[in-house]
Amino acid sequence: MASTYSTNLKIELIATGEQAGTWGTTTNGNLGTALEQAIVGYGNPIFTSDADLTITLTDSNASQIARAFALNVTSGVSLTTTRNLIVPTIQKPYLIYNATTGSQSIIVKTSAGTGVTVPNGARTLVYVDGTNVVSSVSNLPTLTLNTALAATSGGTGQSSYAIGDLLYASTSTALSKLADVATGNALISGGIGVAPAWGKIGLTTHVSGTLPVANGGTGDTTYTNGQLLIGNTTGNTLTKATLTAGTGITITNGTGSITIAGNTGTVASVSGTGTVNGITLSGTVTSSGSLTLGGALSGVSLTTQVTGTLPVANGGTGVTSSTGTGSVVLSTSPTLTTPNLGTPSAVTLTNATGLPLTTGVTGTLPVANGGTGSTATAYCSLTTNVTGTLPVANGGTGVTSSTGSGSVVLSTSPALTTPNLGTPSAATLTNATGLPLTTGVTGTLPVANGGTGAATLTANNVLLGNGTSSPQTVAPSTSGNVLTSNGTTWASSAPGQLQYALYTSGTATWTAPTGVTRIKVICIGGGGGGGIGATSGPCCCSFSNGGNGGYGGIAVGIYTVVPGTGYVVTVGAGGAGSTTTNGSPGATSSLGSLLSATGGGGGVALGADGANGAGASGVTGNGSVIGGAGGSFTGALSRASGASLTAATAWTAVLNRVPGARGEGQSSSPDQASGGTGGAVYIEYIG
Repeated sequence: MASTYSTNLKIELIATGEQAGTWGTTTNGNLGTALEQAIVGYGNPIFTSDADLTITLTDSNASQIARAFALNVTSGVSLTTTRNLIVPTIQKPYLIYNATTGSQSIIVKTSAGTGVTVPNGARTLVYVDGTNVVSSVSNLPTLTLNTALAATSGGTGQSSYAIGDLLYASTSTALSKLADVATGNALISGGIGVAPAWGKIGLTTHVSGTLPVANGGTGDTTYTNGQLLIGNTTGNTLTKATLTAGTGITITNGTGSITIAGNTGTVASVSGTGTVNGITLSGTVTSSGSLTLGGALSGVSLTTQVTGTLPVANGGTGVTSSTGTGSVVLSTSPTLTTPNLGTPSAVTLTNATGLPLTTGVTGTLPVANGGTGSTATAYCSLTTNVTGTLPVANGGTGVTSSTGSGSVVLSTSPALTTPNLGTPSAATLTNATGLPLTTGVTGTLPVANGGTGAATLTANNVLLGNGTSSPQTVAPSTSGNVLTSNGTTWASSAPGQLQYALYTSGTATWTAPTGVTRIKVICIGGGGGGGIGATSGPCCCSFSNGGNGGYGGIAVGIYTVVPGTGYVVTVGAGGAGSTTTNGSPGATSSLGSLLSATGGGGGVALGADGANGAGASGVTGNGSVIGGAGGSFTGALSRASGASLTAATAWTAVLNRVPGARGEGQSSSPDQASGGTGGAVYIEYIG
């Protein structure tokens, strides 16, 4: 029967009884080429055109690109778009490096399944699961970067900061730091496409709109000459109005002034004549002259016979009308009840209270009396005509400097644009996003919060979990070492290889070296010896062959051992070929009580072949497996005596020694039946 090939790696599977004398070459190809390429091999798929590339596996154990573990994907042309690298639909891992030209991604996929995108210049570990290509790594418990993560990859590109630094986009692909400045500055936009900067809020340049009355303003931005601002309870606003002249009054509105004046006239003549209650009046006054009163006043009725106004000096009031009710008011300490004082020529309000400033005063309060000396806002510039700092209690900020640009920030739910918060005494970042982990945090993230608990790590060391404590590390140690497990922890140790092999029949003691806790053991029993043959017939011209001996059994197993502990190694001898009867059976090979394989049976004299040996544990020996180990090498080609191998002995050299081969039965006279080959015990360190 012809050889077949394994589904995934195309390992040649030799059929029972095939490739006599050449099976070693095939096995060497399987192990030294096919398996080695699949485990550590390197392949170079090349896009020779700007199109998809397909790599395949054929039934051969020769080197093939699609079997290699690491694929360095290059291109002979510049790719213009994303292309597919189509791999065989098998079960196999690949380490992909996209080294194509043209700065394009590639998709590693099967012909009918989905795949994984590998960006240009990236290295990705993928796995073909028999249908699709999937990512082999979906979770990284920890990640340490040697350089700051660039903004184009979601980082900041920054590796250090001063307290108070702010980040801003300095280009479309980079972030820069804006250093902190003195207290009171605000972050001011430089405009679209211009970096922000710290600065003061300018009321003339950074403020827009009109300050309403409710916020301490006037609600107006323009005025005409003579306009006054008058409080209006409707809507709580200020109304602009000018004074209206009355009879005999003229009003002149100027720039920042109002002039009020009375009208004047001329009397042509005054004449007086008559007698009232004994008083006579005579005379005429034109441009000059006088009126003369004579007589003595008597019987005057104050209600009907008095005209004019009795002056104060004569006990009168000096006026002909009154206002209000109640007693006559005298000048010293009068008590008035809700008087309307009109416009007094002078008044001292030292003890007065409740004067409404919006309706109870007229005119303009000069600067000397705490006013501005002006009724127009043009003469009350906040930038030039005020001094001091308006405190918070009076609607100001209490400071004389500002920073940034935009609206004034109030304390409840303000919306800030690219602020530099400096070093706040407290901050809750529950709803914050975009914090760069490489530059936006300080201190060391403990294990309980998903960190490592360490601020520095030795280059190339491997981290080992340690509960909630800081992780332990494993150093690389010797070049070529691999990470191995002893079932409890990990260590850096030499990769598994054939370290001990014993062929000489008999026993020896193998001591587990320091650091070796797991081994792979192969036991091969001794081959059985051939049986005797004989001539027959009247003329002794016919010869009956003796039976061939059986192959030694094979057993394979993996075991845990204790460093420094000795284990007895027993190698079964090959059975002797008989000169008179049946061949002798081969002896059992074993490693202590861990593993054993029985020897092959002796060939029957003038009869059948001996039975093949069997493994007492591990893999049971059979004709196919043992034939692969012993082939057609029989007693005639067996070793005269066994020899121990050194640790450096190659695996292929071990196989070529053909332990456990059977002895041939006698096939002619005077030939003799041959003995079987001695067994072997192999020990390979794997952890």
